[in-house]
Amino acid sequence: RGARAISAWSKQALEETIVMLECAFLVYFDGNASCDAKRFAEMATAFRRGALARAPSAGAELVRSAAPGSSDSRQDAKDDGMTEAHARAFTDTLRALCAVVLVAALDLESVVELVRGGGGGGSSSDLGATHPLLSEGALRDVSTALKDWPSDASHGPLLLAWATLLALAPSARGEESTLPDEADPSRAASRVAGEAGYGALLSLLRLEQFRRSEEVIVELQKSVLKNMFTCSLAAFDALPVHKLAEKELTTLIDVLTELTSEQPGLCAQFWGGATADGLEAPLMSLLVGCRERHPVDAAPLLRVLFALAEGPESAEKALRFLTNLPTVALPAPPPGTELARAIVPLGEDGNPAVEWMDATTRWEDERGQSEEWRRNDAQPPSLPPGPVYAAAALASTYLPGACIPQGTPGVAMARDGSSTSATAVGYGGDDRDGDEAMTTTAPSLNGPGVDIIRWHTRADGVRVLIARVCVLSTMG
Repeated sequence: RGARAISAWSKQALEETIVMLECAFLVYFDGNASCDAKRFAEMATAFRRGALARAPSAGAELVRSAAPGSSDSRQDAKDDGMTEAHARAFTDTLRALCAVVLVAALDLESVVELVRGGGGGGSSSDLGATHPLLSEGALRDVSTALKDWPSDASHGPLLLAWATLLALAPSARGEESTLPDEADPSRAASRVAGEAGYGALLSLLRLEQFRRSEEVIVELQKSVLKNMFTCSLAAFDALPVHKLAEKELTTLIDVLTELTSEQPGLCAQFWGGATADGLEAPLMSLLVGCRERHPVDAAPLLRVLFALAEGPESAEKALRFLTNLPTVALPAPPPGTELARAIVPLGEDGNPAVEWMDATTRWEDERGQSEEWRRNDAQPPSLPPGPVYAAAALASTYLPGACIPQGTPGVAMARDGSSTSATAVGYGGDDRDGDEAMTTTAPSLNGPGVDIIRWHTRADGVRVLIARVCVLSTMG
């Protein structure tokens, strides 16, 4: 009876704590109360000493009552369904709620509104009235409270949210505003590098607490975390997609997928505000960045659209987005091949880059004629990043049954991510008359320099996808 009573008490204590944390979340979510620095520091300290640092005492009692011991205690635990896994699920829920309460208390949405409005301006006290955590004293107090927090999965989500607020704070406070030394944005950002940042947010979203999609409060909690996610993308200048490593992009898409899973309301929220310069803008940048690498790198675009297609209306808009692609991305050709001459880089004046064309001509003239050339194994000039045009029609295995028309403008994007943000430019000059014969591209990459070329020609992404699947299916 003793073990059964302890187990029942522990379960009730945990359930009551969960309800209280949900109430605290709703207070800050609805804007019924703002959180000043003192209260925030007190909550952060209490949560760190409790759920974020170790299993709460009630959870520990549950674990002990479910642990191997006497046959009576094991049977009692079994009867009540109180397994160790169940107990740990409770404590994971507490950790998730503590994190989301603190993120909601930061009120990042109001910080973004201040940034969009050109900054709060005024004195520190005026800023405190606009947002209670933007005054110098508040920034100093909260930074001090979070100073010793470890950069791990449990503490990472709040550290990411706080680093986001600090990154936005100078713009929110005004152009001439400076932050106290304790609230250094670069130092805060360094604490969420690696798995303590988006990796920690992903771990948080994968907890059982956020799997209960049928509950309204879970949608509200995911909404707060989605806003934090989009704010951080903007604050840390994490985009464009081209400068992200494959693992980094995968993590961002994983986070988005977890946020919108079985949440049609959040998807509708995105499509409703995607064209505005607000909280949805960073997600639209992520989507557009993935689109710019399609179809040569099709998976990211399809995964993002899938994540944003919960619900019939959102699914329709995602499909419409895929069927109206303004660009087509193909692999850059290996330098020195016949195909390389079919893609001509443009200079700043919009005319063919004379230096690159001359270097390519010299390399072709010397190839095979000089023993020294063969001995030194001279490499052909690589296509530089920046604007290009197609001197011949280009076919590709990524575009079965179609081609890039001759004369199409495009942008060569650097493999290392530092692509030139050039847009399509006028052609100019008379050197554009290329061979009308169609040249076929291979799905291989060239040497250091350019990775892919984004061609400015419209395409139906659904048709491209179906044609590509048909080709791949015939290849076994």
